[in-house]
Amino acid sequence: MKRIILFPIWKVDELEKKLCEFEKKGYRVTNIKYSYIFLFNEVKANESDYFISYAAYRDESMIACERYVNGNKVQTNLSYYSLYRIDGNKDIIQFIRGARMDYIKAVIRTKLLFFFVFFLLLLIFLILNIDKMTCNQLIFDSVFLLIFLLLTVYYLFGYIKQIKKCKTGSH
Repeated sequence: MKRIILFPIWKVDELEKKLCEFEKKGYRVTNIKYSYIFLFNEVKANESDYFISYAAYRDESMIACERYVNGNKVQTNLSYYSLYRIDGNKDIIQFIRGARMDYIKAVIRTKLLFFFVFFLLLLIFLILNIDKMTCNQLIFDSVFLLIFLLLTVYYLFGYIKQIKKCKTGSH
């Protein structure tokens, strides 16, 4: 069975729960392609726990925690995270999940600042050059401005959600 499961970075814990539910129904994830295409095999219904280790571009912080994960690594192709089916000590996984919450908050903050800075730079450029631009240039630049604004709001929403999770400790 092949499923496309879209999820924002701040909902990895919900994805883990969803994969556990699939396992209880007799479907085990065997491969992940392009971060969102999940391939499942039919198996005997089973209680299983999953752990997602997210790794931002060129960052080894979370990858270093993976050596403490005692489980079977699920094969991934062109994915920005690793997925493990947990066999061993769940206490250490809970500790790593807590560290992952703070890590994801930092990653979201970085993306939020990135898109916000580009939004501001493009806005300043548009304001300074509006009288020199053709209609097509204005439309083209306005579309980019809107995209950066939407991505800024999207990551701001995720950042607020992640802060609340970190404060309550819910993972």
